[in-house]
Amino acid sequence: MAHIAVERNRRKQMNEHLKVLRSLTPCFYVKR
Repeated sequence: MAHIAVERNRRKQMNEHLKVLRSLTPCFYVKR
């Protein structure tokens, strides 16, 4: 059960990191 919670937390953190990266560097995606 514990590992499932850890996995969920990890996924949440990854999603937040992706959001921050996209909001910080939109020019990279636009250039491509």
